[in-house]
Amino acid sequence: MYFVNDDRFEGEYKDDLINGKGVCFYANGDRYEGEYKDDALVGIAIYYYANGNRYEGEWKNSMKNGKGIFYYANGEKYFGEWRDNQKDGFGSYFFPNRTRYEGEFKNDKRNGKGAFYFANGNVYIGDWKEDKENGKGIFYLNVGPWRGDRHEGEWKDGKLNGKGAYFAKGKKLDGFWLNGKLIN
Repeated sequence: MYFVNDDRFEGEYKDDLINGKGVCFYANGDRYEGEYKDDALVGIAIYYYANGNRYEGEWKNSMKNGKGIFYYANGEKYFGEWRDNQKDGFGSYFFPNRTRYEGEFKNDKRNGKGAFYFANGNVYIGDWKEDKENGKGIFYLNVGPWRGDRHEGEWKDGKLNGKGAYFAKGKKLDGFWLNGKLIN
């Protein structure tokens, strides 16, 4: 069946509505393969985007809802929970350079508790807000002469900010950081 906007559907109908399995070929080049209920995308399905992205997972009310994997054309990948087309709940986000984030998402951003694993072995574990380190966190250094050192303290907008302590080779340095720089 063809629609006024040049979308095309192949699949099952019931009571003049799309119900059951089917494939929709969208005029923009996107394609949905999966279940429908009363014209809405539902259940487990695969959505192919014309730009090379792909989503495999659960749908409800024609939106990504539940668990799913989103493969980005640039090599990034998100595996986790979705709510109303946004990353929401627990998930893992993988980058092509071997870094990854594992933790909580809200409103399509890293929000809540999480850990970021850098390709060089460094790790940040702590609070996140709006995709940045915000709140209490621990940054573990795992490269060069700093291997085994760590910073515990407050973060704001991805930088050390507020009270904290730096632990190195069995010693502790208490201090106050402002925008990533030790000032006291």
